[in-house]
Amino acid sequence: MTFMQIQMIYPKATFSKKEPQFSDIISIPIIGGYACFSKEDLTERETLLFSSLNHGRSINRRNHPWYEILFRNKTIKKDGEYRIIQVQMKYLEESQKENILKEILEIIPNCVDSFFYQQFLLIIEKKDLDNLLINDLEGIFLALDMDFDLSTRLFLGPFHTWKHDFCQLFHEEKQIFIDSLKKNFNVKCLELSNCAVSFFSNQIASESSLLSSLHQDWFGEEEMISLVKILWKQQGNFSSAAKELFMHRNSLLYKVEKFQEQTRLNLKNNDDLFLCYLLVTIFS
Repeated sequence: MTFMQIQMIYPKATFSKKEPQFSDIISIPIIGGYACFSKEDLTERETLLFSSLNHGRSINRRNHPWYEILFRNKTIKKDGEYRIIQVQMKYLEESQKENILKEILEIIPNCVDSFFYQQFLLIIEKKDLDNLLINDLEGIFLALDMDFDLSTRLFLGPFHTWKHDFCQLFHEEKQIFIDSLKKNFNVKCLELSNCAVSFFSNQIASESSLLSSLHQDWFGEEEMISLVKILWKQQGNFSSAAKELFMHRNSLLYKVEKFQEQTRLNLKNNDDLFLCYLLVTIFS
């Protein structure tokens, strides 16, 4: 249900991107944020119903500290780089959840937290040398679908350094995933570079905290900014780009490979190159 549909029934309802922290307000999760109701405007039965719909309150927050980070803007205490993997799960039964989480911990050794929220499984992973690539994850979740009789789709978020506002970053990534679920019907696993053109063509990219944080993390050196701009200008032709940069082609390939190790992006891929060009054009 959308907020507009809720407001037609409850005209005094308000919308919030983040979960409110006031005792006199009841909120329920909807697409893009929360529908909020004052307890004074609800009957006792409605209060009980809406309280039961707030899935976040059923999460053991001591066992899942990243719930507080993603939904309540708590700061991260351990340095490092982290990414959020969102998994939409259809046909999931309550009895399957514990076994699925056990499988996830075996598959993703760098997982620092994982929990179910609404119809999604959220997996937070720390960056290391053995993080799985998107093709690996697609194969793994295809196997899980068969084992548990599920239908899953994934959004593999980029890694962010620990100092960023992960609550805001997650909000944007969640919006992008939800938007993409409506459009990419045949794609099981998505990354930001797959969705950037579609999503940000209808958004103001310069106001995106997600894009701004990635630019800070990825483009600290002026050389990489020039490299991306010239690669884009040369339509991804590495030989032509190397000539314009007065650089040997092998040197250019080496720098691109180092960038790939840092970001998990391949500048030989058009979607990845476009995302980088978008970042350096807007924020450099």
